[in-house]
Order: sequence, then C-alpha cells, then structure tokens
Amino acid sequence: MKENIFGIHGGGNIGLGLMADVINRSEKKYHIVATSNDVLFNQFINTRNRLHLQHEHGITTEISNIRMISRDSVAVIDLYAHATVLAICLTPNAFNEESVVIARGMIERYEKTKKPLTILLLMNLPDCLNLVRASIAKKISGLLLDDETKTAAILEGIKMVATVPDRVVTKIPAEEIFEKLKLDILEKLPSEKHPVILPFFSEPRNHNNAAKIIEIAHQYQLDICLYRAEKGFRLYAPEYLLNEFGHFSGIHFVKDIAQLETIKNKYINGPHTILAWLGGILGCKTIAESFQYPGMKYYIKRLMHEIAEILKKTYLTLTDKELAGLQDLFFNRCETSDADPVSRVGRNPLSKLDRFGRVIGSISLRKGFYLTHLPCLEMGIAAGVVYALQNQDMSDKGCNVVKEIFHSNGQSYTAILCHDDKNEHRGLDLIKDNGLIMRILRNIEFLLRTPQRLMEAQPLVHQLRLFTNPSTIKRNVMRSFLGNLNINIDFNTGRLSYGKDFAPLNLDYELIFVRHGETYGNAGLSDRHGKIDPTAIKGISNNRVFQGNVDEDINQLTEYGEEQARIAAHEMFDSGLRPDIIFHSPLQRAKKTGIPFIELLRSSDVDCEYVELSTIREMSFGMWENRRVSDMPSEHACHQFYRQQNALIKEDGANVHGNFCQAENFYDVMLRAHQTLTSLNEKYSRRKILMYSHSMFGAACCILMGIGNEIAMGNEKYLAFDGTGIMPYCKPILLSRLKRESVPRK
Repeated sequence: MKENIFGIHGGGNIGLGLMADVINRSEKKYHIVATSNDVLFNQFINTRNRLHLQHEHGITTEISNIRMISRDSVAVIDLYAHATVLAICLTPNAFNEESVVIARGMIERYEKTKKPLTILLLMNLPDCLNLVRASIAKKISGLLLDDETKTAAILEGIKMVATVPDRVVTKIPAEEIFEKLKLDILEKLPSEKHPVILPFFSEPRNHNNAAKIIEIAHQYQLDICLYRAEKGFRLYAPEYLLNEFGHFSGIHFVKDIAQLETIKNKYINGPHTILAWLGGILGCKTIAESFQYPGMKYYIKRLMHEIAEILKKTYLTLTDKELAGLQDLFFNRCETSDADPVSRVGRNPLSKLDRFGRVIGSISLRKGFYLTHLPCLEMGIAAGVVYALQNQDMSDKGCNVVKEIFHSNGQSYTAILCHDDKNEHRGLDLIKDNGLIMRILRNIEFLLRTPQRLMEAQPLVHQLRLFTNPSTIKRNVMRSFLGNLNINIDFNTGRLSYGKDFAPLNLDYELIFVRHGETYGNAGLSDRHGKIDPTAIKGISNNRVFQGNVDEDINQLTEYGEEQARIAAHEMFDSGLRPDIIFHSPLQRAKKTGIPFIELLRSSDVDCEYVELSTIREMSFGMWENRRVSDMPSEHACHQFYRQQNALIKEDGANVHGNFCQAENFYDVMLRAHQTLTSLNEKYSRRKILMYSHSMFGAACCILMGIGNEIAMGNEKYLAFDGTGIMPYCKPILLSRLKRESVPRK
C-alpha cells in the first residue's frame, strides 16, 4: 500500500461526512482508505475516487483521493497493519462486533513492521478512550493466549486519542440519489436517447444497472452527493497532538478534551436525543419538525437549563456565556435539520440510557451537590423508553433489544431502566435510585396515556402544550390539587383565595403549631454577603433576608429569639399542654426554639419524644436564599412574593453563599404541607401533636385548616402568607382540634 495512508474504520456519517473532510483539508496529502459494507455507496465513490458532500444553499464539498474497502476481516486487518494514521468512527455496537478484527490488525502490524500508530476515536461515546483501550487489550490478550508481555509491547506502540466531533451529517437515501441522477442524465442526453437510459432506473439497485448509471454519470462528470452535512464543522482533539496533527486545519486543539467531551455529550447530544425521542412519539419525521412542534423549544430550553446547572457545578470555570453560545448553535442546528431523521438521532436508546451515557449521565454527574429531582430530564428518560417500545422499525436493533428486555421481564419498565450488562450497559440501581425510578415510571405512564387521550379530545396542535411544557403540566396539576380543596388560584397574579365550598382538612389529631423565634436574618442583622453584621441596626425591614431552607450563622436565633422560646415554653407548660409527640424541623432555629419546652417537660418527668420531621422544613427560596431584600433590584420578581402574595413565583440558582438551591414556590409548600398533615392521620389518630416549624410552612397549614390570613381587595379577598400576613414568632396556634366543623365560605 502507498505511503501516507489515512485509514477510516467506519465509513458512515462521521467517518465520511466529517473525518474525510478533515483529512482532505490537510496541508499534508493522504490517501484515504475507508471501510464500509454499503456496496452501492462504495461503488459510487470508487468509480472516481471522490466523494461529494451536500451543504445548505446548494453548496458542495469534494473529497478526493479516497478509496472504499469492504469491512471484511482481511481488508480491515490489512488496513490496521499498513495505515500511517487511523480513525475509528464506529458506533458502539459496530465496535463491539469488530473489536476482535481490530485486535488482529494490531497484532499483524506489530509482527510485520512494529511501527507506532496513532488512532483517533470519533465515537460519541462517554469515556470512549478507556472503554476502547480496555476492550482491545482484552481481545489482544485473548488472541495471544494471555501473553501479557507481547500484549503490552503491542499496545505500547498504539496511541489512542479521544476526540470530540461536531457536525450533523445524514446519509442521502439511495432512491433520492438515483432520482437526481436520472434528472441530471436526462437533461444531458438528447430526448431520443431517453428510452435507452430509462430502463436502467426501473431497478437502480440492481448491480449491473447501478454500474451503468454510475458509468454514464462519470462520463458526463456529474457530481454525486452521498451525504448532507453542515457547512461548518469542528473536530476537537487534545492539545498534546498539536505537533503531530498541526497540519490539519479542521482539528481544533483544546486543553481538557474530557471536559469538552462531557459538556457536548450531556448538554448537546443528550437534548438532541431526547428531542428525537419525543418527536418520534409525536409522529414527527425530522429533527426540525420535532423542534418546531408547539411547546417543544420551551421544553428543550428548560431541559438544557437543568443540565447547565449540573455542568456549572461540575466545572467551576464554565460560564453562562459559553453555555448560551452552545445553546444558540444547537437551536440553529435543530431549526435547520429538516433532512435529519429522528430515527437516526433516536436510535439505540438503551446505550443512551446508560448510567453514564448522554441522558442519565447528567443525573450521575449531579450527585454530591444537591438532591432535588430534574423534571425535564426525567421526562426525557421516560421518552427514551416509550420511543423504543413504540418504534415500528424492525431494523432498529437498539429498540428491539429494549422490547426484548421489556417482554422477557413480564412487561416491566423497571427492568429496562435497571438493565445491567456489565460489559456493555450499566443501568440504574433498583435500591439506590428508587426515588428516581419511581418518578420516571410516573412519566412513562403519563407519556403512554396522554397522547391518545388528548388526540381524541383536542386538535393535535394542542398536544405538546400539555405533553412537554413543564409549566402547563404543572398548572393542570395545580388546578386539580387546589380544585379538590376548593381553593382558587389566579395564574396571572399568583394569588390564592378560598372557594365558596371550602372546608378545612379533616385531621384526626390535635395539632398545635409554633413558629421559631427571631433570627439574625429576620431581624435585619446581616450584611450583603449573608454574614452577621454586628453594626447593623435591628428592625430595618428592608435589611431582612429571604430566609428559607438554609442553616447558616445568620439563620440562628438571636438572644431575643432564645428569650422568646423560653417565654413560650413556660406559657405552654403552665397552660397544661402535654403533647404526645413533638416534631421539629431539621433547621436549627426551629429545633432550638423547642428545646426549652422539652426541658420543662423532662424536668417534670413527662416523657415526650422530640422528633425531627424533614417535610416541615421552611420553603426553599432558591437563588434568593439569605439575600437581603434591599440588595435585590427593585424590578426583580422576588418582590412579588411578599408584596403581591404571589404563590407561583420562584427562581432556582446559587444563593448568597454560592450554593445551588432548587427553589420552591408557596404552592409547592402547600402541597408538601397537605401531604405531611394527611400522612400523620393514621399513625397519630386521637393524639396531641406539637410542631416547631417556620412561617411559610405554618402559613400553608393555616390556609389548609381554614384559618388563613384573608386580605380584602374591593369585593374580593385573597390569602396572605408573607409581608403583612406573616406568622408571629413563638406563638402557639391551634390548627386542629379532635373535632372541627367545616367553615363554608361565602
């Protein structure tokens, strides 16, 4: 074989649509030898040793000096033995099938020449370098009957390099190619020759007919475009390759290829895949059609926001500006991908649902810094399962594997999510990931029933408004939950009000609620950095902080707050209050408020449990946490919370201490309060409960029990929970007697 051979193992979309273009633009000339089992496409290329790529606006790129070979073992082994440099552009499944052949090729190279070889990996596979290296090492060792010395010597001469390809490429269907060739050839030929030519196009895939068509196309020097590709592209590689590959203008060298690989895999490839899955479920054929579906862009934007927060926490130097730029490029790509089928992007769903893959892998990354769930991402995981099971294309081997797992395990969706083939796929852990699995299962149920139900009742255009728009989904859930309680919500103002048929929750226990004592944050004794300010003047309302689910120094009781706790304890003790159990929030300000009362009880030999209950914690204010009201811009939405009593407003983000916080709105707290109060019914029936908690949780309980703080506005009333409607410190409030009558509202 000739010198300077650049081998491409895997002459498909990435191999020919990207790698071959990179090689073709090199200052140093190579003979490209690529492998493919597509006999027809090999025939197209080898006739003139050229390949043409079709770009937007009729622009084409010619790749010359290229020869296709079949992917039979002899040809591939010979390529590995003699190539100057090589790129592996195989799918994970194809690599697994051909890894033994690759190992044989490396052994052949070592035994014949012992020349070193650099192999670029273009596989869009997480941690592909380690996976490929380990797989090849195992195969070589097996072929050499565990001769570890020779195996090590062979691998020492092979340098494998992970790269990150960035270009959307789609193969043009053969039927479309032949149709264009027919029109082009007929245009070149006089009309009297048309009857001679047309029979060849009746069965163009016939080998002899195809050969004749290609011969005529060659005679008239017609360009045959086999792939559609974006005009712009990049192949990223580690900067230590600069000296060896600096003559490739299409390669961009970066310091941290692993970080870039993770960001692209999770932030771009993950949403791209989920977009295809949802589009497929909705009957869309292309990525552009999926992206243009009503509500889809909003869903993808929210999905990418969830992933972005994880990535920023993982890579501290990553900026919002960089992520926004990537998102803009991705959205533009989706909008123009009118020839990119969802079947290509959504294929092989099981590998993409791997624990460390492009979709679930984002959840694996986030462990360690916050535990809240990711609704859009969880919906996307569910979409992958539903897409695979509903896919009717029997040639999609990946979907067929999912169906086989499903049916062989008694039609279990959990079996798909937890499928674990230690060699090829790592699923979720049934025990450790139980909460995540349950949420995904609820999303699967939703995706299975919603499309059919909506299509029967509404025009299809409305389907995705509910189907993938998180705010719309939540609004419907809100309406259902609050409607069952006869509580109204105005989605324009976020205000709550009692319905005319409202009745308090029916609790079978007595409940006394106490808010904690004064804290430094409540008293306005904080600086702008969330630290205690000993010089601050107490009581300036604008210096108070948004104090939620946080437990920093400024969130602890002041001396006055401790005194309030002692006074309240003596008043309750002297009144004869002897609860059966006392619950406290996990936050220290609430727990310490209850300690004086516990001490009084125990000093009188009254045995009463003091139990932490996590669900009675304070509302999480997200990025507002421990920020002073005065430090927030006057136009900021946070002010709607206490000025307008907006139960819907919230904002995730880093709090004043730099820690990411998932925000709740007041509706979320009401939902949590409802679940908490009703769940205590069975275990504590006919018992007396004392609860030390917080203002927002307490306000939610008061509203549910019919004693919410109502504010009149003209002829209307609305419920207040903050600002002027906030609950007082350390004041016992009887929320429920053992028997309580309903209070109808007018």
